[in-house]
Amino acid sequence: MNYENYHLEDFLQDEEFKRWVLNPDAESEVFWNNWLISHPHQREIILKARELLLAVEFEATWPDQDDQDEVLLNILKGEASGLPPQKSLEAPAGSFKGLYSTFMRLAGVMLILVVALAVYFNLREKTPGHTPVKYITKENPRGQKSQISLPDGTVLWLNSESRIRYPERFTTTHRVVDLEGEAFFEVASEPDRPFTVSMGNLEVMALGTSFNISAFPGDKNIAVSLVAGKVLVKESIRDDDHQKRYFEEIELVPGEKLLYYFEDFSVQKGYYDFKTDIIWKDGTIYFDNASYEEVKMKLERWFNVKLVVRNGVGKPWHFSGEFERESLDRILTRIGFVKNFEFEKRDHEVIITYKN
Repeated sequence: MNYENYHLEDFLQDEEFKRWVLNPDAESEVFWNNWLISHPHQREIILKARELLLAVEFEATWPDQDDQDEVLLNILKGEASGLPPQKSLEAPAGSFKGLYSTFMRLAGVMLILVVALAVYFNLREKTPGHTPVKYITKENPRGQKSQISLPDGTVLWLNSESRIRYPERFTTTHRVVDLEGEAFFEVASEPDRPFTVSMGNLEVMALGTSFNISAFPGDKNIAVSLVAGKVLVKESIRDDDHQKRYFEEIELVPGEKLLYYFEDFSVQKGYYDFKTDIIWKDGTIYFDNASYEEVKMKLERWFNVKLVVRNGVGKPWHFSGEFERESLDRILTRIGFVKNFEFEKRDHEVIITYKN
């Protein structure tokens, strides 16, 4: 939808705009706040339209034709239910000032009624027939991964210990999903409906592209790696939140990676490694000079186990290796041979014992 040339009355009758004002959700908040930022020349009109919609409160019933005819007739007569009768326009000769004042009061009442009536007849979001947005949540526990198709044709791969939340149907103007954890997206291209991934105070917006996002709770950063297309990364802080924006909107091109650090809200832009950042979706585990803690965290998340060291970790070590759809036993056997330890599996626990 192209709102750039909209006037006040256009916004008052637009279904998506009314839904945002009268029944806002996370998806509409993201779209309209982003639109206001990128179209400052329309800000005054939008705020006026929003104020008018919120100021006029009506019962959620649709008037029958007789009621509509009666209201219109009263407007034409200059009357309104519940308002004191206006003084006659007749005035003594020479009292033009009094006549003018009476006329202006009557004109003001008529203007308010006309605007209110227009809003009333278009508030369909307030009627009993309005259906609230339904959301779907998909969640993977440790040891499980899945491929998910969204209502618009977008396909995503959801990693272990990750969750995605999206509406049952996207709106006609925008597509917004909430992510916790890691997912790889292949976004269906729709230039008129941006696709936004929301992760707390960070957003990634794309039109049609492929990218990976890693945003696990407890991690020190959020990582965004772009494979194809173009994405915009920005902090999701509303203008009226009175919070400082730590960085402006950042655009990524294919091959680039952005790291957003929670400690100081700083960002670092560079290039991603396909094996480190993307290959997980094909069932391959890859370690690049990874510490014991990094190996432990990835294997626990991947296989839904807990690694416990019986006799201490020993000297700090790092490991590099690639495992394509291999079992936990095969992976630990190979790492144990290099790092000199044995292991024993007990249900969801793996006991590691270093050799002397």
